[in-house]
Amino acid sequence: MTKQIFYDTDCLSSFLEINDWSILEHLFDEITIPNAVYEEFTSLPLSSPIIKNLEILIDTNFVKIEDINPFSNTYDIYRDIKKEYEHNEGKLLGDGEAEAMAFVVSKKGILASNNFRDIKYFVDKYEMALLTSAYMICISVDDGFIPTEKASDIWNQMWDNGVNLPKLTFEEYYYDGQYESDYNDFGKRVNFK
Repeated sequence: MTKQIFYDTDCLSSFLEINDWSILEHLFDEITIPNAVYEEFTSLPLSSPIIKNLEILIDTNFVKIEDINPFSNTYDIYRDIKKEYEHNEGKLLGDGEAEAMAFVVSKKGILASNNFRDIKYFVDKYEMALLTSAYMICISVDDGFIPTEKASDIWNQMWDNGVNLPKLTFEEYYYDGQYESDYNDFGKRVNFK
């Protein structure tokens, strides 16, 4: 994968919380988190497995942290996304989500986020390439990296940890047409298939 991938807090934490980020390392050489996402992570207790696992990935250079230059086009996009969301929804969009989307738009990268409700409008508006935790699990099954039993186990662990997944079980998502629908909606822009 040559495009830079920008993770939002929710998507990356879904893997870190279950102590299994092998899918991420299988799919990508490295991933990037905006500084605002890093700050969201560091607000967690130091004893959190999410923080410990994130630090491992930063130390091994798998996770890179990128800050927005306030005099850049990326910052202008970030500011516009925040304003438009507040105007449309009547509430504030998180800085992590907004920074990740701004980087994706300015660098023609890929967004990794599970917060579909808040980002869908912008994904469509900017025709962003998007990956969700659910979608990455399915890609890893399709390419033979993990068997369906392992995918189901990962799915259940994420569900038990409160991850916002589109269906109750992996099997429902994978076999009932939702995975295919997500491919047609946003996944095809990523070019995994």
